[in-house]
Amino acid sequence: MIVAIGRLAIILVAAVVVFVLGNAITGQGWARVALSALVAGLVWRASRPPHTDREVRAFRWAAILGGIGFITGYIGPLILSDSNLGPLLGIFITGPGGVLLGALLGAAWPVRKD
Repeated sequence: MIVAIGRLAIILVAAVVVFVLGNAITGQGWARVALSALVAGLVWRASRPPHTDREVRAFRWAAILGGIGFITGYIGPLILSDSNLGPLLGIFITGPGGVLLGALLGAAWPVRKD
């Protein structure tokens, strides 16, 4: 489980670096998100195949909760406040927090054998 969380941390760092540096490449917000997701998927795929069920579930939950946290933290302050610093909440707090929470929940959830 420690290895899976470490790999997810590396993937998160790679995605954030590409997101930040993507401004010089594309300049568009959604293009940076797509480029970050692409890099995260490539790093995940290249890191060590084959993946265990626990790692796949941890990555899936990290992507789901991280996406929800990012979207709500990015768009919510834009709608509810007049501050132009509102989207930083999604970028630096709720997005990464959702990824970490999703990875921990996905890795800790017991594997169900049907």
